[in-house]
Amino acid sequence: MLLAELPSQGPLLTIEGAARWYAKGVVFLLLGISLTGCRTAQYRATSLPNQYRAKTCPGDVTGNMARLTGAGYGNSLIGPDDMLEVTVLSGRNQEKPLPRVARVSREGTVDLSPIGPVAVKNLDPAVASERIAQAAIDRGIFVQPNITVEIKKKAVNHITVLGAVAKPGLHEVPRNSSDVVSALALAGGLTDEAGTEVEIIRQHVAKSNAYTRLADHTTAPPSAETEDRGVKWSASTDLFPVGPPPAQAIAWSEPPGEHIAQRIDLASLPNHYSPDEFHLEDRDVVMVKARKKRSIHVGGLVKEPGQFELPTSEDLRLLDAIALAGGSSSLMADKVYVIRQVAGEPKPVVILASMQKAKQDGAENLLLAEGDLISIEQTPQTAVYEAFSRFMNLTIGVSGSSFF
Repeated sequence: MLLAELPSQGPLLTIEGAARWYAKGVVFLLLGISLTGCRTAQYRATSLPNQYRAKTCPGDVTGNMARLTGAGYGNSLIGPDDMLEVTVLSGRNQEKPLPRVARVSREGTVDLSPIGPVAVKNLDPAVASERIAQAAIDRGIFVQPNITVEIKKKAVNHITVLGAVAKPGLHEVPRNSSDVVSALALAGGLTDEAGTEVEIIRQHVAKSNAYTRLADHTTAPPSAETEDRGVKWSASTDLFPVGPPPAQAIAWSEPPGEHIAQRIDLASLPNHYSPDEFHLEDRDVVMVKARKKRSIHVGGLVKEPGQFELPTSEDLRLLDAIALAGGSSSLMADKVYVIRQVAGEPKPVVILASMQKAKQDGAENLLLAEGDLISIEQTPQTAVYEAFSRFMNLTIGVSGSSFF
């Protein structure tokens, strides 16, 4: 092509127009930022009030599970409803040992004829043998008996474990150690989807003539409405002259099927509690809640904007989130807005941070919360740099095309 054939206002005019367009864009951008700043109050990351700060992650809460052990005793000890095999030798010549099978009563005694009832609850079988032999001597039944006791079958509670466990279903938990930890262990432990909340649904909350613990630990008597439903108030003066114990309250007969739920948060267990709170009775249900997926959104001047899930057992900070989004897409980017919705606040909180300062100051490297919106903002520096970069790319492209 001859020079005379080129348009009178060719590539140079096109480059000029592009430069003017980017300049206008920078002006409108600055105007928008200034107007936004007038409407919204902002906080610096380093001076953010405590009520707006994110809470640290509870970490691995499985260590707290050891604290959910109930007030049970070892499986090697005798407990109510255990089946015992007792062999009694009176000491007579040529006597053949005849094992007897006996069940331990709910009160913890075993009744052997002709010796009678003997308390064996919480005893080792060897100690129980000595206790029964001594009772036979004291009662004049035998002079020098030889008695052995063996636990034939342990009593169990049937506990249903559901939710985020490896083996959900009905499990037989030894009654001596029937607690939350034992039930979860028999269910294969927690899965990766498990959260920190465990719910116990108690099927035997109330029985006639027995005080039961309430979920809110209150000691108020039943209401008139409750009594109309057939709930009977059991007078505490019969069993407790000075009233029921502080952690226990009412005894009533409930219609079949009624139950009460007790919620436990593994991330915030109290320092002081009664081990009975985590003891499980027959037919109780343990429900492990699945963890709620928590996420944040990263946008603005990043290479891979999008939504990202918060880790379950560790904290996520500002620079971590930017790294998840592929890092900044502009070499001049520094200004970051974090938009945070705080419970009880009508409007979201806007937090201003600096990427450069965050690399040097931990307070500037903001701890992120669920639902945070992180945006690396356009600034005059980034706008000019971007316009200049595009201008240079366009110039080089046009020059290359003209050359060839």
